[in-house]
Amino acid sequence: MGDTIVRLGLKNIGDAPTLAWHEYKIIRNELVEYNNAFSLNMQESLSFDFPADGSTWRMEATKFNNGTQTSVALENCGGLTPGLINAFWLDHGPVEYDFDCRQVVQAYDPNRKTAVPTGVGFEQIISTSQPISYTIDFQNTGTDTAFRVQLLDQLSDHLDINTFKSEGASHPCSWELRGKNLEVLFLPIALPDSNVDEPASHGYFSFSISPKSNLTDGTEIYNSAKIIFDFNWPIWTNWVYHSIGKLTVSVDEAQTHANLWQVLGNPTRDVAIFRSESFLAGEKRFELFDASGRVLRSAEFSGREFEFRRDMLPGGLYFFRISNGQHRVFTGKIVVAE
Repeated sequence: MGDTIVRLGLKNIGDAPTLAWHEYKIIRNELVEYNNAFSLNMQESLSFDFPADGSTWRMEATKFNNGTQTSVALENCGGLTPGLINAFWLDHGPVEYDFDCRQVVQAYDPNRKTAVPTGVGFEQIISTSQPISYTIDFQNTGTDTAFRVQLLDQLSDHLDINTFKSEGASHPCSWELRGKNLEVLFLPIALPDSNVDEPASHGYFSFSISPKSNLTDGTEIYNSAKIIFDFNWPIWTNWVYHSIGKLTVSVDEAQTHANLWQVLGNPTRDVAIFRSESFLAGEKRFELFDASGRVLRSAEFSGREFEFRRDMLPGGLYFFRISNGQHRVFTGKIVVAE
């Protein structure tokens, strides 16, 4: 929006209200800024504005009651933080869509293996809830046409073979999965060498597969492949690496008791509910601050819920704190949407 604002939106495109609370996440670069619940009436929408500061902004949300998710992301707005679009899983759209997203790189080995998502951070963190899309690229850099290309891939024990799905290939081929051993055969292929026809000397095979659902945080997944042109010695690709884990949640101070509360309706246009996950005896205090630290609202409440009403509060980003007599403190951010 005018090269100064990134706007992310949610809309209920159905013909009825949501039956239960859904969940969304807003991620700035590699940190989860918001992770909250929402509920929308038929055709109702919400929009959330953030500064266009060069960050990669991403939103994930559940779109069906079975937990199926959708996502959207934006980079290069107000500056570029490269490499983060593919760090996360991508929504491929309807089944009739063909979708591919690659990072433009400089010189590289044309016989390689890549994956989306690439994973977040040095540990290349992914979750178990989304499949990994692998692509094996190959190029004939020999001195004559290759008439047979074979790909051999021994899949990790941490991948669920039952979720394997072929996603596409550059040329007609056959594939077979024997246990965890994948074999892809391009025969015939007539792949010219790169000296004769460089653009036509390339080929690829893509597939998706999900991590096993019971993997613990810290589990490492490695994968590589062998490429055999005609009956020459195999060429090994690079290793692709992921680790299972959770993204860091962005907070303003240490959250010793963060799991005590959840926020329903953040960002909000009118009302947000702060709900305790367990019973907390005694009076609690809710405080709302602006960006300069001034206290704008202060209220005492009891019970497990506090209802925050916008009233005449201008749209923008605010900070809140909930405390009680046992010195338990929960802090965070809340966005008031226009």
